[in-house]
Amino acid sequence: MPKYTVCTPIKHDGKKYAVGASIDLSKAEFDALPDGTAEQPRAGDSAARKAAEKAEADPLAAEQAEANRKAAEQSGAGNGGTQGCGDGGAARQRVAMSTLKPDTLPQGAPFAIGSAIVYALRADPALSGVTVLDNPKRASDLQTGARIVFFEDQADKLIEQPGQSAKRTYSFTVGVINRTESDRSGAHADYRAAKRAVRNCLPAINALVRLDARGLVEGDVLYRLENLDVGGGLVLGLFTVDYRDPG
Repeated sequence: MPKYTVCTPIKHDGKKYAVGASIDLSKAEFDALPDGTAEQPRAGDSAARKAAEKAEADPLAAEQAEANRKAAEQSGAGNGGTQGCGDGGAARQRVAMSTLKPDTLPQGAPFAIGSAIVYALRADPALSGVTVLDNPKRASDLQTGARIVFFEDQADKLIEQPGQSAKRTYSFTVGVINRTESDRSGAHADYRAAKRAVRNCLPAINALVRLDARGLVEGDVLYRLENLDVGGGLVLGLFTVDYRDPG
C-alpha cells in the first residue's frame, strides 16, 4: 500500500496522525481525503517522517508537535506567508541552491586566465619591441622576428571538488626566442621580463578566479625544443596556477 506524508492532522482507522507523519493509504482512501491533507513523500523527507513517526507513538508528543506547527504557521504569516506541507522553507532553500549564479566567465576560467597573461605580456614595457604570440598554430609562426615571446595553454586538471567550487590547476608555457647577436643572454633576459610580467598580472587573475594558496608556480625550464631549430637562443618555462572555478 502506498505511503503518504500527512500535511494536516487527521484521524484514520481510529488513530491520530500528526503533520509530517507517514500514513498507509489506498488510492481510493487518498482520493477521498480533502485537498492538502496528505501528499506523496519527496526525497529528503525521511528524517522529518521518522521524527513524526516517533512523535505519533506518544500522544503528548503528537500534541506538542501540532502546537509547534501552529506556532510556525503564525510566525510564517508574519513574514508574508505560511510554510506549506513538507517544509516550504527547506523547499525554497533547495530551489535557491539549485539556481546557478550568472556566469561571469562564459569562455571558461582557463581562457580568461590565459587572456590576462597575454595582455600583460603585450603591455609590459620591458618587452617593448617583442612579438607576443598567443597559442601559435604552426612552427613556422616562430620563425619570423628577432625577439619572440609565445604563450601556450597546456592543461586544466581537477584537484578536488568540495561542494560547488572546483579546485583546479591550470598549466601553461611561456617561451622566448631571441635571434639577436647576443641571442643566449638576450633570451634569458627576455624570459626574465616575461616571467615578471606574468607574476605582476596575478591581481588581475585573482579578480577573475579565486587563487589558491600556492598561486603561480614556475616548474621546469627548457632551453631546447625537440625537432625545432629556432635559429637563436630559447628559454621555455612551464607554469601552473591553482584556482577555484567560480562557475
